[in-house]
Amino acid sequence: MLHIGGARTALFNWLLAKSLGGKFILRIEDTDRNRFDPKALADITKSLEWLGLEWDEGPGKGGDSGPYLQSERKDIYEKYVNELLEKGMAYKCFCTPERLDEMRKEQQKEGKGTAYDRRCRNLTEDEVKELESRGGTFVVRFKMPPEGNTKFNDAIRGEISYPNDRQDDFVIMKTDGFPTYHLASVVDDHLMKISHVLRGEEWIPSTPKHICLYEAFGWEPPVFAHMSLILAPGGGKLSKRHGAAAVAEYRELGYLPETMVNFLALLGWAVSSDNEIVPVEQLIKEFKLEKMNKTASQFDKEKLDWMNGVYIRKLSIEELAELAKPRLEAAGISWESEEKLRYVLSLLKERLHLLSEVADSSYYFFSDEINYDEKAVNKFLKKEGVKENLSDLEKLFSEVEEQDFKEKKLEDIVRKYIEENEKPVKKVMNPLRIAVTGRSASPGIFEVLEAIGKEKVLKRLKYTIENLGVGG
Repeated sequence: MLHIGGARTALFNWLLAKSLGGKFILRIEDTDRNRFDPKALADITKSLEWLGLEWDEGPGKGGDSGPYLQSERKDIYEKYVNELLEKGMAYKCFCTPERLDEMRKEQQKEGKGTAYDRRCRNLTEDEVKELESRGGTFVVRFKMPPEGNTKFNDAIRGEISYPNDRQDDFVIMKTDGFPTYHLASVVDDHLMKISHVLRGEEWIPSTPKHICLYEAFGWEPPVFAHMSLILAPGGGKLSKRHGAAAVAEYRELGYLPETMVNFLALLGWAVSSDNEIVPVEQLIKEFKLEKMNKTASQFDKEKLDWMNGVYIRKLSIEELAELAKPRLEAAGISWESEEKLRYVLSLLKERLHLLSEVADSSYYFFSDEINYDEKAVNKFLKKEGVKENLSDLEKLFSEVEEQDFKEKKLEDIVRKYIEENEKPVKKVMNPLRIAVTGRSASPGIFEVLEAIGKEKVLKRLKYTIENLGVGG
């Protein structure tokens, strides 16, 4: 599944491609066949499309560098593995998993770092043939230089140097004939003419391996840029509780794609202005690798929710209605007319942070029966005099003609009742709100009364007076 970290990586690659007038290429790295999941592949493409990160080349689009699923490029990788074997820059390793496990345990006992001990690195040609004739399975390992340093320039972090003696003779082809990420990504980046690779900082220790592969093939490496981590609020690893969820989950919760793009773009990068609501056109125009942060960013869910509320308020009522309808239908809520639905949404729009709030926030406008918040009932309806106030309002509302049951008319009636009878405002307004909505908070009560309609309002007032033990 495409999680939030992967989505940010894709976004920054997309922004860079767009800002430089280049191409954004989608390649599916599916060579780990034990972990391959067709549903996850479908989720990745669907999530990228939802975010608006359309790829110029890749699955479903084609291009000059296909195929774009690595599992369909096996013959290509075999060719380059054989080239390294022939050059003496790689070797077949016949060590069994059991032998490697014992080796690692011994290294740990001695307090050493775990790395392959290069037992098969110097096998003779005859020894290799003998092991193969016995049916021995093997992986292919790359011969890392045993001495010196491997350096590369990171577009975000500057020059990085790794001692070669701290690098492993890493596997480039597994026993099943599929390449590892290290070999496949280098071969594909070269053949697909990739100019820039943006990825997470956890790949920095692997980059010297990739640089050595480029040198072995005699190829020019792309520009590497390693992005900072996304941390939980206050630091520490980002967990699902803090926001490490799949993009599909954010979509289901009711976040807008514009929100997610805006929010993710500001995790590790900043625009020139102080305004945090930044349209995608401005993100593309201003994006530069040099402005990316080296330090980790913190995932602030409160800020994400605030930002989503801003983007919801930017929607037209027609757009909001189209997004709300599937959620209302899923909750079993039906509406009498498009006009009423749009009016109700216009009342709720300022209060929404998530589209998933639509059903719960609006159901009392449409439902024949509502649920009453027990805390609100006990706090506001049990007070002395509430029954009289609600009974009086029920009588006054019943005298209003259906076509006149409008916000302004109802406000005049209620305010006149409060003034003439010297009633405390809260002792009238709060019980009225709870009686007709079931809750202590809602949009403006007079707009709510109009939207609910005369018949339902009178029915709910009557039910409240007779069944909820209001104060006499």
